[in-house]
Amino acid sequence: MFMMLPQILFLLLFCVSSVLSGDSLDRLRSIGKAHYEEDRFEQAIEILEECVRRSPNTAPDRVNLGIAYIAQKRYEEAIELFEEARQLQPNLPHIDYNLGIIAKRQGRFEDAVRHLVAVTRLDPADPDARYNLGLVYLRLRKQSEAVEQFQKCVELEPEHASAYYHLMRDALKRGDQQEADDLLKIYERLRDSTSEERRTVTALESSVYTALIDIHEGIPPKIQPSPIQFHDKTDAFLGGQSIPGQNPVWIDLDKDGDLDLWTGEAIYRRDEGGFTDITDSIEVPVEPVAIAADLNNDGLTDLWTVEGHVYQSNGDGTFADVTEATGISPQGADAWLLLDYDHEGDLDLVIADANGCKLYRNNGDGTFTDVTQEAGIRSGGGVGTRLYFSDPDNDNDVDFYLARPGESVELYQNRRGGKFDKVVLPFRSTGHLAIGDYDNDGSFDLVLFQEGLCLYRNRGNARFEQVKRLATEQTAIRELHPVDVDNDGFLDVLVIW
Repeated sequence: MFMMLPQILFLLLFCVSSVLSGDSLDRLRSIGKAHYEEDRFEQAIEILEECVRRSPNTAPDRVNLGIAYIAQKRYEEAIELFEEARQLQPNLPHIDYNLGIIAKRQGRFEDAVRHLVAVTRLDPADPDARYNLGLVYLRLRKQSEAVEQFQKCVELEPEHASAYYHLMRDALKRGDQQEADDLLKIYERLRDSTSEERRTVTALESSVYTALIDIHEGIPPKIQPSPIQFHDKTDAFLGGQSIPGQNPVWIDLDKDGDLDLWTGEAIYRRDEGGFTDITDSIEVPVEPVAIAADLNNDGLTDLWTVEGHVYQSNGDGTFADVTEATGISPQGADAWLLLDYDHEGDLDLVIADANGCKLYRNNGDGTFTDVTQEAGIRSGGGVGTRLYFSDPDNDNDVDFYLARPGESVELYQNRRGGKFDKVVLPFRSTGHLAIGDYDNDGSFDLVLFQEGLCLYRNRGNARFEQVKRLATEQTAIRELHPVDVDNDGFLDVLVIW
């Protein structure tokens, strides 16, 4: 057995080296980023070092490797990489931010001030640089400078609990008990809505500039729009008959490779040349559908109806009612959302109703388990609530938004391991969101209705700033969708008033 050890080691080394040599640079960057985000820092460093070797004149590759070195406390190697990156791209905020954090950790507070002040000049809207600069000023016993930074921090990020804590302590030192009490109430409210993980020193040092940079070629050129043409085919396919029902869904009922139509009141099978009404042949009640998806991973599309019934497809155009077996009924829910939050390869379910928001984990066999509390889901319900999935922090897992009319939009960030962090965003909506990358920079932006139609640009790591008011109409909207209407490579917004 022991005689085989050299051969095994050779095989492992060969496999790693073949991956590094065989993959494209873009793929290596993605793999290195994935390892880093899963806290597999040694594997990330090995791959990111190869990226630097292949692209020695690309500053972001050196920055990414430096950030990975910081995670392993290899500070001197990180400092060298950041300074080399500065020679290639002097105005990259990531460089000074990370150098400032290293200096802060090493007790070189004057150096930390110099670097973090440089970040505030390059990006005056970054709240994390302001907060950490305030902490460094406190260590230098510069109270007024620290308070100024904490105040700017909460202006930029009104939900920053720790900045309010330091402002409260300053009010106590000045003897202003009323102001201290007011700030304490704000701090306690924000603290209670923030997980302990996000209140650690390391988490508070995190920023959009401590995340690995997505390296791509930039915004693609705008292509020539194609003509917009629609053709009414109702008569051709349905013989002039009207289609009754609501919440229509397209579904391949009989696995013949084409899509049939379930309208909620009738069912139409796609045949050659048109559709045939087969409502009477379905053995389950025909109800409006909330969700059409494969709930038990058998390759067939199942149905979850608005009335709370779960119909499992038999693959031959018939269904079985398995509502009781699922262990859950979404009857009366305002919103439903399917997502694979635990990356197990099956679809989990988020439901929002009058009692709040709940998360159900798919057990892999079509049954579900309520994991709301252990996942950290804490949200009230309400009429008109809507749910949307996205990945606004670009960490390659599924996050989701909860939007209630007239209230602040809530973002649940997936922290892996079955946990979410709730982030209350500093803007309200009517419940309608149109999520998409409107500036083609690789991050998902938001369009929402807030005293008019507003575009919020994602600066990275789910930090949003309003950049444009698209329309000022005050009429309530019915639907809001991102769509590239003219096929020019840039998303437009479809508004239904």
